[in-house]
Amino acid sequence: MMMWKVTLVYALGLILLGVGTYLGTGMVSWTALIPSIIGVLFVILGFLAMKDNLRKHVMHAAAMLALITIIATFSGITQTIQRFSGVEIARPQAAFAKAAACVLTIAFLGMCIRSFIAARRSRTMGE
Repeated sequence: MMMWKVTLVYALGLILLGVGTYLGTGMVSWTALIPSIIGVLFVILGFLAMKDNLRKHVMHAAAMLALITIIATFSGITQTIQRFSGVEIARPQAAFAKAAACVLTIAFLGMCIRSFIAARRSRTMGE
């Protein structure tokens, strides 16, 4: 699996999520674009990971950024669950966008971990 490609697709998802949220909320607050800003960081990491000599370090940095993103957006999942159970929450669109970003990022981090394990196994079998 070419993780730099996965990183670029994931980054595109975050960028679309941020732009969609910004447009969907009436372009009132730039904070709706935060997923897009994070997505741009992942685009940069994805392109850097295309280079063989940088790939290992860049993908570890991408995994760390993904972990930070999960921590920062996890509250969106709890808020979205509360919203669906009938509790009124402030800014439900923001909660949904954070939840979507969290779910996307959990999937991405899982793919990173799977890739790291596969790379480790292939190195140990080759020795």
